[in-house]
Formats: sequence, structure tokens, C-alpha cells
Amino acid sequence: MEKICWNNSNYNDSEVVIIGIPDESQSHALREGTSKAPEQIRKISNLADSYKRDGKKSLGLPLTGISKKVFDYGDITRQQIPETFEKIIKDSKIPISIGGDHSLSAKIIKQVSKSKKLSLVYFDAHPDFITSTKNYYGSVFGDVLEFIDVQTSVQIGVRTPEQEERDNLEKYQVIAISPFDIAEKGITKIFQQIT
Repeated sequence: MEKICWNNSNYNDSEVVIIGIPDESQSHALREGTSKAPEQIRKISNLADSYKRDGKKSLGLPLTGISKKVFDYGDITRQQIPETFEKIIKDSKIPISIGGDHSLSAKIIKQVSKSKKLSLVYFDAHPDFITSTKNYYGSVFGDVLEFIDVQTSVQIGVRTPEQEERDNLEKYQVIAISPFDIAEKGITKIFQQIT
């Protein structure tokens, strides 16, 4: 398996752990393919602006914040989420999952929140804030309400909320930032708004 391009550490010394979860078994989407995301993200990460010189991988353009020690854990199954994330959190590392359908997000958030309540920064074109239906890709944010600090959570990239989602965003006073907000205000002002 190809490792993500920022893999620069072993597990024990790492600060950030990348975990692939190639699973779309609970997706209701008409299009398939989210299970291929971990493999494809790793592959593309190694193509974009990176090269090897003297046997060492270098990034063509340095990226801000890649000074962290990163370990690519490899892929796990849906069933391995609880034990894997419990270990990573217990070891004081930052987990980042790639791939899989949206139902994995709720499962991960529920597991990680066992150690402490979370502020959620949710990047998606859709709020996924349906509360009239549970356990599907349009209800992820609604499914995790009891596991997050809603007042300090934010949604970024929202462009097509349904009426129920708009109502829930207002009801729970969740900050939702659209691509238009980012274009108009600039990323610096958006960052200041959410921090």
C-alpha cells in the first residue's frame, strides 16, 4: 500500500495519524466509489508537487503546517474504528480519517467524544443536518448533536441546504460558512470569525 506523502514518522513518535477506511457499506448514494478514496488520496498526494532526490521525498512547494510528525496507519475496517481511534486518542495523537461514506464520520465522532466533548469543524457542501431521519449521509451532523459542543462547532463550504437543514442551523445557532462567504470576506477573515 502506498503511504500518504506526508508520512514522515513511526507511530510512537508521530503527532498526527492518518487512517484509511475504505468502506461504503452504509451509503445510500446512487454513485459508488467512496471506498476507493483512501487509495486514491494517497496516490494523488504522492503525485502533486513531490519528488525524490537522493532517496528522500521532497515537496515541490512547502506547505504551511506540515512540520508535524505524520504516520500513515494504513487502512482499517468499519469494525476496527472503536479500538483504533481509542488507541490513537489514548496515545495523545491527532487522528485524521480518509475515505469511506458519511456514516463513518458519525461513528468516529461518537468514539472520539468518549474522551471529551468536541467542537466540530465540518467541511462539506451540504450541512448533513437532517434530524427527521437518522443514520444516513444527510443526517451526520444531526446524528452527533449529543456528542459535540454545538455552540463552538462550525460548518464550512455549505452551498445547498434543504429547508429542514436551514431550520436546524438556525435552531441550534450553528455557524455555516458558504463558498460565497469565503470569496467575499477572504480566508483570513473567515479564520478570525471561527477562532
